[in-house]
Amino acid sequence: MIGYDANAREYIAYWHDTFGAQYGTPGRGKRKGDAVEFFFDDGNDSYTWNTFTYDRANDTWTSLIQNQDKGKDRRLFLQETYERR
Repeated sequence: MIGYDANAREYIAYWHDTFGAQYGTPGRGKRKGDAVEFFFDDGNDSYTWNTFTYDRANDTWTSLIQNQDKGKDRRLFLQETYERR
């Protein structure tokens, strides 16, 4: 679920997946051009970024998910591209 917080001028996302409610913190992100990078903090020194980027030329969206443990570099978790059928 993605919505827009007009007061904060940022998007907010809640992911519903199979990892469980303990990882159910909301992500927040601001739009930069054709992309929104959501930042999720689970409160346990582990962070997730989910960046959605729109490719106008191909009319597709890419979702890039990266994880990071405190003090370490981001690492790739998942990258997908979505297209209309």
